[in-house]
Amino acid sequence: MTASARPGSLVLYKSAPARVVSITDKIEIVPADGRLRRVRDKDIVVLHPGPVGDLNALGSPSGEIEAAHELLGDETMSLAELAELIYGEFRPDTAWATWQLIDDGLWFAGSVERVTARPAVEVAELRAERERKALEKAAWEGFLERARARRPLTDAEDRRYTVEVEAVALGRSESSRVLKALDLAQTPETAHAFLLEAGVWQPRRNPYPERFGLPVDDADGTVGELPDESRSDLTGTPAYAIDDADNTDPDDAIALDGDRCWVHVADVAALVAPESELDIAARERASNQYLPERTVHMLPRAITILNDLHDIKHTLNQNTDVGHGLLNVGFIPTIAPFVLPRVIKRFSQEFPNARLTVQEDLTEAIVRDLLDGKLDVGITSMPIHHRRIRTEELLTEPLLVASSKEHDLITSTTINVKELDDFPFIALSEIHCLGEQVQSFCYLQNLDLKIVCDTSQLSTVKNCVEIGLGVSLVPRALALSDASQQVNYRPLNGAAPQRKIASQVTRRTKGLGSSSMAINRSLPAASACTPSK
Repeated sequence: MTASARPGSLVLYKSAPARVVSITDKIEIVPADGRLRRVRDKDIVVLHPGPVGDLNALGSPSGEIEAAHELLGDETMSLAELAELIYGEFRPDTAWATWQLIDDGLWFAGSVERVTARPAVEVAELRAERERKALEKAAWEGFLERARARRPLTDAEDRRYTVEVEAVALGRSESSRVLKALDLAQTPETAHAFLLEAGVWQPRRNPYPERFGLPVDDADGTVGELPDESRSDLTGTPAYAIDDADNTDPDDAIALDGDRCWVHVADVAALVAPESELDIAARERASNQYLPERTVHMLPRAITILNDLHDIKHTLNQNTDVGHGLLNVGFIPTIAPFVLPRVIKRFSQEFPNARLTVQEDLTEAIVRDLLDGKLDVGITSMPIHHRRIRTEELLTEPLLVASSKEHDLITSTTINVKELDDFPFIALSEIHCLGEQVQSFCYLQNLDLKIVCDTSQLSTVKNCVEIGLGVSLVPRALALSDASQQVNYRPLNGAAPQRKIASQVTRRTKGLGSSSMAINRSLPAASACTPSK
C-alpha cells in the first residue's frame, strides 16, 4: 500500500521500520541502519503517514493489550484503530508497537487493513508452547555452558542431551547437535572422549561391542537334564588341560590311556537340541566374546560351566553354609580399609573351618567377577543396577567435611553447604563410587568447587587435608579410624550427604548362606554406621 506514502511516512521494509525520504520514479527510504535504499511500491507497507523521527527511538509504549484483545472479540479493525484502542493514540511509535503485536501473532493476526483477535484458547496454547520453548532453550544453553566449562554432566536433566552423544559413540548415529554446538568432530572416538570427560561414562566402559552390533549380555535360555545314556567313565584317568588357575571354562583336555588318547570336549550338544531357540541363538553368536572387562557367553552361563562343575560349586557353597569351604568376597577400596580387619576377625570366630578370600577392586570389576562366578559376595556402594544382580542394603554412612587441625581453613565450628565453594577442595577421583557420589552431591547443590587435587587414593585425600592443602568430603568410617588427631571432621549444615553400603550377589544364587550373612551382619558393627532396616 503506497497511496498514502509520503516523505516522513513510517513504512515496513523487510520486517523492519523505515522512513520515507522522497518519492520519484521509486521510493527512497532510510531504514534504522541509515543507508538510503530505492524500492518499489510493493516492497513496503505504510504503517503511519508520519512524520516519523529517529527510528531507533520508537521504543515500546505502554498499553492495555489484554483489554484491547477482549474488546475486539470477534470483530475486525485496522491497525490505526487497534493502536488507538491499545495505546489511546495513533502515533508512529504506537503504530510500530501495534504492528509488532500483529507480527508476533500471540494476541492478534492479520494485516494493516484488517486485524482480528485470536481466540482465548489459541492464545493460551500459544503462550504455553512459547514458555515450553523458552524453558527448553534455557536448559539447552545451560547444558552447553556446563559442557564448555568441563563440569560433570551427570544430572538427570543432562541425560536427554548426552544420550544423543552416546548414540554417536556406539555407532547408532552419525551426528549429534551437542557435538556440533561444541565444535567437536562427529566421530565415535570424539563422542567417547566427551562422555568420559563429562563423567557420563566411567573409564572402564567399553563401547566397541555395541558399536559393532555385538551382544553385551550372556545368552538367556533354559535347558533340560543331561540325557540318561551310556557314557565311558574316565574320571580315574589323569587328564591334562592348558588352563590357568583363573580359567572359568575348564572344558578342554586330553588324557593318555595306554596307546589311546582321549580328547575331552564339553558335550554341549547333549543339552542343546538342534534347531532349538538356544541352538539358533548360539549359532548367531558363533563364540564367546572375550572382552578386557568380562566375557559375554555364547550360551547360558550354566551350560558353559557345565552341570558337573555347577554341582561341585553347589556342594562347596553348602559346605560354606555349615562352616566349611571357601567364600570369595569383593570390597571396594573406599570401604575395605575401615572394615576388613574386624570383618575377617568376626568371620574367623564364627566359621573357624571355613576359608575367606578377599578381593579389593572397583565396583565395575566386582560386578563383573560376580557375574563370572569368581566372587560369591560383593560389598559396594549403592546404587547397582543390573538385572542379574540382587542387592541387600546394609548400612547408611554420612559424609563429613575434613579439614586440617594445624592449618584449619575453616574458622567456624560449623560449615554450610554453600561455604564449600570458599575453600580449595581435595577430590577423590570419580573412578570410585565415592568420588562420583561426592561430585554428584556438589553438582546438585550448585557448587562450583575449586579442586586443587584430584586423586585416586582416599589416603592421599586425608594426607592433603592434613597438611592444609584444602578440605574434602569423606566417609565417617575414615574419621572413626583416624588416630592421627591431625584432622577435624564436621557435619555439613543444611544438607546431609551420605552413601549407602550394600552386599551384592547374582540372582541365580538361591539365598545367602550363613557365612555370607555373617559378612553382612558384621559390616554395620565394623563401620559403626547406621544399619538399614
